[in-house]
Amino acid sequence: MSSSKRVNSDKPKNRTATVEPKRKKNSVLLEVNRSLFLEPTKNDIREAFRDQKPCEIENVAELTSKPFNFCLLHHFLVGNDNVESLKNELFDIDFHQKNNDLYKFQQSDDLQQFDTPYIEAFRNCLTEKMVPWLQDVTDIPLDGKISLTCSKYAHTDVLLCHDDELEGRRIAFILYLTPNWKESDGGALDLFDVDAHNCPRDVVRSVVPRYNSLAFFEVSPVSFHQVAEVLSEDKLRLSIGGWFHGPPIQRPPPYVGPVENRLGYCSVELDVFRSWINPIYLADEIIQKIRKTFRSKSEIFLEDFLQEEKFKALEEALRDPSIIWHRMGPWNHRNTLQDPLPLPPVVEECLSVFRSDAMFLILSNLTGLRLHRLAQRSDDSSSEEEEEEEEGDEPRARCTQKVYKWGHGNYILAHDNDPSSQECSLDLKLYLNVGDWK
Repeated sequence: MSSSKRVNSDKPKNRTATVEPKRKKNSVLLEVNRSLFLEPTKNDIREAFRDQKPCEIENVAELTSKPFNFCLLHHFLVGNDNVESLKNELFDIDFHQKNNDLYKFQQSDDLQQFDTPYIEAFRNCLTEKMVPWLQDVTDIPLDGKISLTCSKYAHTDVLLCHDDELEGRRIAFILYLTPNWKESDGGALDLFDVDAHNCPRDVVRSVVPRYNSLAFFEVSPVSFHQVAEVLSEDKLRLSIGGWFHGPPIQRPPPYVGPVENRLGYCSVELDVFRSWINPIYLADEIIQKIRKTFRSKSEIFLEDFLQEEKFKALEEALRDPSIIWHRMGPWNHRNTLQDPLPLPPVVEECLSVFRSDAMFLILSNLTGLRLHRLAQRSDDSSSEEEEEEEEGDEPRARCTQKVYKWGHGNYILAHDNDPSSQECSLDLKLYLNVGDWK
């Protein structure tokens, strides 16, 4: 694709006077970079959006087409004093901590509810200037509704990969309000390309926040992006972000990946099994105590579950630098290192032990879950379960096994389309090489 770069030298010409909306007494008027409204500028941006080609207008705008149309408007608001006044008002409002598996940062309430002079003036800029301008250059219909909040990202804050897709959101935008931000500070806006299933694949562009620049892009099934982790310990990444709304469009159904292969239990020699498991967890008295605790809390932490010799052998084997770990996505679900090759023999034996007939039985007795036909009957077993047992039905318990290497930037997210989340399951995690973990 071809690209274009134009040096902006046009001056706004005198035009017929227009009637401005009435404003409150003591209100503030914020102006948007006038160069954006020049016909040559609009034509260049409109053509770039339409043809999905890059375009740069010096000191005004930069548009890239890969991985999707993305535009950055420089020197967006006229007058640094005005920008600083807007920032000061934002620092005076309350923020709420947002923290779950997808994100960690602070966010204000909807800025539509604040009537301070500069926040109100910024809203007016978006409504009166940017809504018609965006419709003109992008050809995306908008209905005038704007959602906007202020966000603060401090050290280690992050917003992982997502696509902003929600009914009515048509154009996403971010106004960056932190001066002197550098790539080494983290907090870049990362843009992802997609695979054949429209799942995010790789970060192909990282946008470093630039003071008083407005970024925007169309919300679509492929507009995957993230705010990378903030690395600076003394800077605060401040921005106003949100969406211009419009008529909803038809979206393709989300891709649902293949269900992981689920395995039944296998046979392992009893001597091998006992060589791995701490004998304390095979004692009936301890099993009953654990079962009682698990029944009330639905979770339990079992210290020194493996024999020390086996545990150390596992740790040593997985520290081998020659092992190749495979990165697995998609990024909106996970970013993991897993499936080590070659699989060390001691790790292979450990996996067999955890998938063994004996382990299914021990886990049944420790938890009260019916994972094995010989499991102790729970005191609160339902009549249906008892009837099944009387009829000799085999429990249909199956398992999946994964070996992960966790480091900075690795994660797994909860998501609606995970087939395993639709069924009851028992999660078992064994932690290795975490002696100095803080």
